[in-house]
Amino acid sequence: MQEIAWKGPNFRQYKKTSRWYLTVSIFFLIFLIWSFWEKNFIFSAFLIITYSIVIHLAKTKPILIEFKIDGEGISIGNKKYFFPEFKSFYILEKNKREILILRKKTLGSQISLPLKRGIAENIKKILSQKIEEEEMEEPWIDIFLKKIGF
Repeated sequence: MQEIAWKGPNFRQYKKTSRWYLTVSIFFLIFLIWSFWEKNFIFSAFLIITYSIVIHLAKTKPILIEFKIDGEGISIGNKKYFFPEFKSFYILEKNKREILILRKKTLGSQISLPLKRGIAENIKKILSQKIEEEEMEEPWIDIFLKKIGF
């Protein structure tokens, strides 16, 4: 069986302007003031920790990792997933730059992989021999994160 390997970012990064940071800060500040007003200091602490994490993640740069599809399964970095673990796959048609793979387990069941230009058809050919192709929608959380620029 043919093997395909490529490198891609571990997540898609969107440019965050000073307006984005200001909007996020105002949002958290409003809730922080409200939590102090209500004397809910545990929620205040939770907000401060969450705000710190959001800002840290917003500034984190993606790293390039290697993706590989071979006769046994799919490798994402050092993690190997074997074909019997998968239920179906779908290449998003809008740009053919992303593949969704549905795992049989319930939690963490959908994997999204970035694709390089020109390899979508080869990947489809290889995967369709091992896994059923099933039309899927982009996960709502991905759509939401794109909308807010995260």
